[in-house]
Amino acid sequence: MGDNFIEKIVCGRQISSRDNLASLLTATQNQWARTKDELSTCTFDKQALVSQLTASGDQCKQQVASLQTQLDAKTITLSQLQTAYDALAASQPNDVFHLLPPAVQNSMNSYYTKYPDARITYAGRTLPNQPTKGYGMNVLNWAQYGINSPEILSLVSEANSNVKKIMNELQVGAHRACDIAVSRFKMRVSKFYIYSFDSATTGDNEYWKFGEETYFSAMQNIGSDCDDWAVLNHVGARASGVPAPLLRITAGTTRGNEGHATNMYYASDTKWHHNNSTTPRSLNWDVLTAPLINDASDMIGIPSANVWFSFNDAQSWSQQGTPDGTTAQQLPNYNILTKIPKLLKNIKIHGGV
Repeated sequence: MGDNFIEKIVCGRQISSRDNLASLLTATQNQWARTKDELSTCTFDKQALVSQLTASGDQCKQQVASLQTQLDAKTITLSQLQTAYDALAASQPNDVFHLLPPAVQNSMNSYYTKYPDARITYAGRTLPNQPTKGYGMNVLNWAQYGINSPEILSLVSEANSNVKKIMNELQVGAHRACDIAVSRFKMRVSKFYIYSFDSATTGDNEYWKFGEETYFSAMQNIGSDCDDWAVLNHVGARASGVPAPLLRITAGTTRGNEGHATNMYYASDTKWHHNNSTTPRSLNWDVLTAPLINDASDMIGIPSANVWFSFNDAQSWSQQGTPDGTTAQQLPNYNILTKIPKLLKNIKIHGGV
């Protein structure tokens, strides 16, 4: 009986240990199986994700390649257009009139026919060494001469007043670039501005200089008068690329009852401004701040009713010419002029062209 008891105890322990080990092995085997399944699942998911990522990458690469092809094509087209534009611009280097707003172009065209054409001649110059032999020259010559002069173009470069370069530099439209060009050139010539009467510098009461002559006079510390500076301002603006329709050299009687020749400019605010020929301008001046032509407080300005004639390098106008073209304009008496003793002597205004 005791032996059976001992055997039962010993064998019972062995049996219990055997059963416990079997359960542990079974649990471990089941966990291994589950882990293997989980690993397989993770591996599959990983491969699926890698495949998806690869496919997505390839798709992105294809899209990028397609976009690059389009970009390359557009770049070539843009280059071709730029080449064509540059060639066109080179053929007409100073022409930005077509870039002005259509409303401004229409307005300028209307101004060209607002006043009658007039052939205006001036006998204020004489033949070399022939002081008594003056000749009547069309005033358009003063507005035309010097536009392509190396000296004037040098001033344009120093002033940084080229219209097309300003458009690129400041990313502004053509008309605003013209404002800036007129302003910059005016500021540049103001650095050597000297005013003197013709009687003091030439011995004549009235003598119109060409733009280059006004420049060279200043380089020799010799002054010039209102018509000389008006001509230089005009040719400088034209050499900068400002279209002729936006510009006028105007002669007439000021609100202060003085004979005067000065500059008018049609600015981007679509108004005519008086860019006075004899007023020097300092740094950062803007022609948009110049008086309007109808500003009653501008005593050096010329009201429309007081204009004798106006011109640019393309055309000249007058409300005071006669239809038959035979009567010279009667100008104010030289002796009544005080502040700017200017009488455009020897000017003749003939109706018609």
